[in-house]
Amino acid sequence: LAEFLYLEDVLNSLYKLLHNYSTTTALPPAASIFAIADFEKALALKPSARSVQRQLVRLEMLLGNYDKGIDYCHQMLEKDSTDAIAYRLLGNCYYSKRQFDNAYMGYVKAYSLTPEDFSTVDAFSTLLIEEKDYQGALEMTERYREKDTRTAVGPELHWCQQVVQG
Repeated sequence: LAEFLYLEDVLNSLYKLLHNYSTTTALPPAASIFAIADFEKALALKPSARSVQRQLVRLEMLLGNYDKGIDYCHQMLEKDSTDAIAYRLLGNCYYSKRQFDNAYMGYVKAYSLTPEDFSTVDAFSTLLIEEKDYQGALEMTERYREKDTRTAVGPELHWCQQVVQG
């Protein structure tokens, strides 16, 4: 257990490092291979570790391996069909592939399980805006903001509001 916990911390740090690096330049192939191998090692130590599975999906998305991310999401959902984060990540993978119908299904399920989760509301409303459902995006974010007034509304939602109001 101690080895797994240590490895989990290392992997979370590695993911953050790779994510920050990828926003400025392409990831070096060797770093990608080692990162995935380390995540798979952690899963071998503890196959039920959802945090590691989720980070592996995020890493695969970061590398553009959306189909692998989708496969990992389906594996997580086979074990727990109420995993809202897995549904959101599934939606994110499909969104990145521009498969909006499939993304919509993932986001609907995630939202039905955790309507108070900002990441789900943000991803889902982004998809609705992409699909030009400005009213739906506004209604969803307004329901969220009724519960959490601390979260700022992005400029795209102010734009939606102007479109809806004419």
